[in-house]
Amino acid sequence: MTLKVHLPEAITFATIFTFTMFALGLYNKDHAGTLGTVFTRLLFSFLVGFIALALIFYVYPDLAIWRSAFAIAFVIGITGIMLIRWMFLHVADIETFKRRILVFGVGEKAARVEKLEDSGGSHGFRVVGFVPISDREAKIADDRNLWGNMSVLPP
Repeated sequence: MTLKVHLPEAITFATIFTFTMFALGLYNKDHAGTLGTVFTRLLFSFLVGFIALALIFYVYPDLAIWRSAFAIAFVIGITGIMLIRWMFLHVADIETFKRRILVFGVGEKAARVEKLEDSGGSHGFRVVGFVPISDREAKIADDRNLWGNMSVLPP
């Protein structure tokens, strides 16, 4: 019986907080790796959601949630989301979610891409290999050159 009574409030709460988390980039795959960034965005999204709910409750007082229930839902929501994110980061293989790219060329620009990946600056991609497109000297590691000394261009 209480589920039917509080269903509009629950749907409003869930919808507002889901939209604020989407709007602030919590479901962006580029931010999946750092727990500090997730926590900061989560706190800010809950603050924005709190303000949005306060405005909605002011305009539609019939939807108002008791302060004690709201506080409990607020704490359980933040704690639950952080716990699930922490578990995901420790269980999932983050490398699986990266884009795999093939670089055409083995010159200076390819060497910069390789250096970026080696330094850990390639958060969203992983280089599968490099394919030479000319007879120029390779500036990348030999084991990353997929075609060895062959070229894509005809002789």
